[in-house]
Amino acid sequence: MTRAMLATALVSAISLSTSTIGRLPFSDIAANSPLTATIRTAVTSGIIASPSPTTFGPDDPVSRQEFAASLARALHLSTTTPTKIHILDEAQIAKSARDAVASITAKRYLPIFPDQTSRPTVTITREQAAQALFLALKTGCGPGRSEKRDHK
Repeated sequence: MTRAMLATALVSAISLSTSTIGRLPFSDIAANSPLTATIRTAVTSGIIASPSPTTFGPDDPVSRQEFAASLARALHLSTTTPTKIHILDEAQIAKSARDAVASITAKRYLPIFPDQTSRPTVTITREQAAQALFLALKTGCGPGRSEKRDHK
């Protein structure tokens, strides 16, 4: 999954209105690109962080930890006191993404692997991302919705 795909999936899934106002500061996105409004919306709403002030990296792959952090922001999930779960490769998770990964994993939206690893730096597949997003929306999580307690 690429960063452009992630922006499109999340903006669409949570039904954000795309903004056509303003110019993107990213040199790697053409002003007339069909993705401009979606990426602008994803960045300005805080769903996806840009890797730098001047680039977005629309074709860059998305890691599992970046996906978890973006999904948590898009769905307004609480990540302040996540359930502690046992992940063997927790030290590999970026400090800024740890709570989001723990929250998304605890809710079983993005499960850990049978070997008890989360593989945070591995590129997330479109199938894994679609399944996680489906499970999150199916349980009623998202903007304007209250988080359900039982996500089984």
